Formats: sequence, structure tokens, C-alpha cells
Amino acid sequence: MRKSYSVFLLIAILVAAIMASCNVLPQEATTLPTSNESTSTTVQQIPLTADDMQQQTAQTVQADPTTVVPTTTTTQATTTQSSVQVLDLAAQEQAFIDLYQQVSPAVVTVFMTTGSGSGFIVDPDGYIVTNNHVVEEGGPITVTFTNGDVRDAELIGTDPQGDIALIKIDAAPGELTALPLGDSDALQVGQIVVAIGSPYGLESTMTTGIVSGLDRSLPDDGVAIGTNYAVPNVIQTDAAINPGNSGGPLLNLDGEVIGINTAIESPVRANSGVGFAVPSNVVDVVIAQLRNSGNVS
Repeated sequence: MRKSYSVFLLIAILVAAIMASCNVLPQEATTLPTSNESTSTTVQQIPLTADDMQQQTAQTVQADPTTVVPTTTTTQATTTQSSVQVLDLAAQEQAFIDLYQQVSPAVVTVFMTTGSGSGFIVDPDGYIVTNNHVVEEGGPITVTFTNGDVRDAELIGTDPQGDIALIKIDAAPGELTALPLGDSDALQVGQIVVAIGSPYGLESTMTTGIVSGLDRSLPDDGVAIGTNYAVPNVIQTDAAINPGNSGGPLLNLDGEVIGINTAIESPVRANSGVGFAVPSNVVDVVIAQLRNSGNVS
């Protein structure tokens, strides 16, 4: 019996030594997740460098040749569009500068004893158009050019109903440049227009706007820069017109006179964005009669 026990003990020691040499140790049991449980993984986002992004893009294209890779085309297109807009704005600016230099020598300030207005040369022989309400007080008439030249003028004739007057200065042949009359019947709402005159005595002031409306009638109580006239078929514009602009030209971008600035709708006798001009086609008919007889039949 004692010998059998010793043999069993020896066997147990040998088994333990073998297990130790093989690192076979007891481990704790691990519980696996069930189908309703999930394991969470924390993902750390690492910023990519430019080289990393290029490498990643190349790998993506190699893996899938149909992958659309963004390029700089959109940025280049936007930059090109902005450049074109800047060029367009510069061209428009230069067009206004050229127009002013072209027409301003033919625009004058008309001085009376108690006030002043504007006018423009309509014929190189010295004929100047202005508003009737600028000269209706009578007395001496003096005109001043942009170069400072001052001339005495005589009254040729007036049309109180159309608020048009024709005056004349002495001029040598080829001395003066006249502004052409355009076709006011061809005007469209939205067309760009330019007003030049002497608001508040500020000679050769240029303002811009658009044709805001056509075939307006000046209300009897709405003419804030002259005597109340009821003029039909007038042009409405938002180009700034103020006292002193009366009689000055309203022009298109070709430098043609398409109206005479005559009135504004305003409760404060200052520009409110609603100005009126007698259409050039009416002016053309009236001044022809004024040159012949001094009045309109």
C-alpha cells in the first residue's frame, strides 16, 4: 500500500512539471457578447497632410477607376467669372467717363436775375434749349460753359405748355458742338440714362439712373422745380434731379438727348427718385416752330 502511494505521488509531480514547462495555466472564462449586444470601437481621426491626401486619392482611384476626383476647376471658374465682372465694371466706368467728356462741353448753366437752371446746345449756330420756367421771369439771360466761358443770350421763343424755351448766343462757325436728339419713342423701361446739369448751382454735375416709366403725365401739384404744368407723355427716371437741373439733358449711353429734365415729384423740393423729362421727340417738334415763329401754334 505504501509503495503504491509513493508511485502515485511521483506521477503527480511529473505531470505538474510537464504542465509548467508548457505554460498551460488555468484562465478565467470570457463571456462573449450575444446577438443583441455590440462592441464599441473608438476611432481617432488624424488630420491628413497634403501628401497623405494625394496618396489616399491615388489609392482610391486605383481601387475604383470610376471615382470622380475633385479638381480646382470650380475655383478657377469662379476666379475667371470674378475677373470678367471686374472688367465689365471697369468698362462701364470708362463708358461713363467718356460720355461725360463727350457731352459736357455742350451743357450750359443758364442764369437769370433771380435764379438759374440748365440747358444744352441743340444747334452749333448757337441755339440752346432749356425749360420755359427757367427763363419765364424775363430779363437778361447769361449762359456759362464748363470751360468758364460766359455768354449773353437772347430769348427766341417759348412753349409754356410744353415747358420748353429756345435761346441763342453768338458763336463762330465750328466753335460749338451740339448734342443730337435721340428717338424717345424707342426708349424702354430699364434703359440706362444720364442726367447732366447744375443742381443747386453745381455746374456740370452728372448723375445716372434708368428709365423708370414712360408716357407719364406731370401732375399739376407734383412739379417741384418749376411752375406747375400739365405735360403729357413725359419720361420718368430715378436719375438724381434737383433744383437747377431744369432744362438740362437726359441722355442715353450713345450721348443722344432723349429728354429735357423738367420736374420731380417730391414734398421737399429735392430728389426723391422720381424725376420727369419732356421727351426729345416733343422737343424736336417744338424747337422747330420756335425757330420759325417764336411760338408754338
